[in-house]
Amino acid sequence: MSISNYTSLCSFEIAATNLGGVLDNPVLDSNAGLIYGLSFSQTNENTLLTAIDTSSLAARTVLTLPGTGLAIAVDPKTNMVYVSILGCVEGAQVPNSCSSNPSGFVDHEILRVNGSTGVIEGRTPIQTNESVLGIDSNSDTLYTIQTCPHANISSPCGRLLAFNATSGSLAQNLTVKAVLEGLVVNPATGMVYSQGSWDLPASESSAGHTLGVVAFRYPPPSLQVAFDVPLNYTNAIDLSIDVGTNVVYGFADNIVGNESSANLVAMNGATGSVLFSRVVGTACSLYDSQIGSAASPEGATVNPMTNQVYLDTSQGEATLVAVDATTGQVVGMLPSPSPIDNSLFDSQSGRLFVFLEGGGVAAIPSAAMEGGVDSAILSPICPSGLPVD
Repeated sequence: MSISNYTSLCSFEIAATNLGGVLDNPVLDSNAGLIYGLSFSQTNENTLLTAIDTSSLAARTVLTLPGTGLAIAVDPKTNMVYVSILGCVEGAQVPNSCSSNPSGFVDHEILRVNGSTGVIEGRTPIQTNESVLGIDSNSDTLYTIQTCPHANISSPCGRLLAFNATSGSLAQNLTVKAVLEGLVVNPATGMVYSQGSWDLPASESSAGHTLGVVAFRYPPPSLQVAFDVPLNYTNAIDLSIDVGTNVVYGFADNIVGNESSANLVAMNGATGSVLFSRVVGTACSLYDSQIGSAASPEGATVNPMTNQVYLDTSQGEATLVAVDATTGQVVGMLPSPSPIDNSLFDSQSGRLFVFLEGGGVAAIPSAAMEGGVDSAILSPICPSGLPVD
């Protein structure tokens, strides 16, 4: 294993935070030097909004949430943190348990939290069965999605909702004939991207539906579909974006019978044209970040400084996998001391933060990771009953 740019392995920092467990759905406020995420209290009675200092790696509780935290978005311009919550707690034998309040899985709220003071400055009620948020800090627009009541794969229907982030008022909404899942935002272009499944004419798809990416544009003049890109994958496509190059990356499993593959696709964010689509392993070898977290997966972690994206091994030896963002070729592997739960990259500090199972975090200085590729780790045969989407 080699690290280019003369970065020494001894400059890695690994710390055991005082979280006591996994930090779910980490998002970065680069201006404040803070990583926000969701964690559980020691008694599992509450979900906490937690902040980790990117310099010291010390964690602190910002707010005990009045419900179960699901998703986070942060505006680095204002240090406002937006948290989607259920109106109940996902825990057994706790006050206000979701099991005794099933309506909580429909009735959500979006909290507007001052990251400096931990004070809730606004609450927006919303009915949805999805748990994703994205923010365009340039237009002060907060995005989330809904699935239409009674929608299914034969009759797909979803909505993209655009809120004024400051007031919480619904600014626009757009209904499309697709079930939407997850979203990423490019504030530099005002574009929003979501994975979707939708109907196709029988002449185009023997299954009658397909998976792909739907791109939206707003503002001005109104929220509208810019384009859609059908993709030949069987499982959900988790998205991430390089804002500087406006390249959208999708990571998906393709499972047909006993055959499986993990796929990385890169698309031009302006046109939807596919730049490459590569098999990078099997569906039982690689994950993107956020797998198993309270929020939806966020896609491969992008490092614009080295033009690489990172994936994680899901079976066997825990490993961080580096992929060339131009070609989709696996170019490096870095063994991890424990399984990887999440990761994100901070361009301002030039460090990759890797969140480990059990609450540890590793800070890796930005450098191109090259070498140490073990093809055996990338190509295991899936055990019976796996993978699970």
